[in-house]
Amino acid sequence: MKQFLLIPLILLSTQVFADPIEREWAPYRKLAEAIKLDKFAAAPLRERDKVKLSAVLTPANKAIKAEDIVLTLVDGGAKHSFRVDAQHRVELPFNQKWFDNNALLMINQAKGEKMSISFSLDALLPAGEAWPYASLMGSVAQANDLIKSQAGMMSLLVPKIKSVALRFDHPAQLKIAAKSGVRVLATDAKNTIWLKPDDALMQENPLMTPSERPRAADLEND
Repeated sequence: MKQFLLIPLILLSTQVFADPIEREWAPYRKLAEAIKLDKFAAAPLRERDKVKLSAVLTPANKAIKAEDIVLTLVDGGAKHSFRVDAQHRVELPFNQKWFDNNALLMINQAKGEKMSISFSLDALLPAGEAWPYASLMGSVAQANDLIKSQAGMMSLLVPKIKSVALRFDHPAQLKIAAKSGVRVLATDAKNTIWLKPDDALMQENPLMTPSERPRAADLEND
């Protein structure tokens, strides 16, 4: 996930609340609008079925680990918890009821801790142990089209997405069963396989089979 996908939007701090562990943080609607979650959800499914949108939470306090941050949405008597991952990302579903009712988001951080909010548009890793090439690599064009349609003229300032970075926890391989022969790609020193869309493979749409499931599929501009 490159920094160009992390567009600073707002800076929120926790507010005083009765419970010293979980505190009032922000209205769901405010966060949804800040990361354009409402506009993303309003786009036709065919225009966003290969990508996912996440909020990116970066604590001002570097001692706070991203994976220790938990958001809890309070909707009447119901609570829904969302944990931030090690890459500072948290996926929040768009819920019209929460949006209209201005449901409240709580955070499990101390009073006064500040959190910068950004968003990340990443490839949606297909389900299963093998995937059609276009189901993954089509995310590059789809993401660029979404950025252009949502950002308008601002999209001219955003570097064009060019590749998908499959990130693994261990050294791994990816096999692409092309008609011309099976292509085998191996991870680099950072356990990452870099893929740029290939027009011929997009048309052929062969199966891609990793030796293990990647932990992430990031959209990158190089």
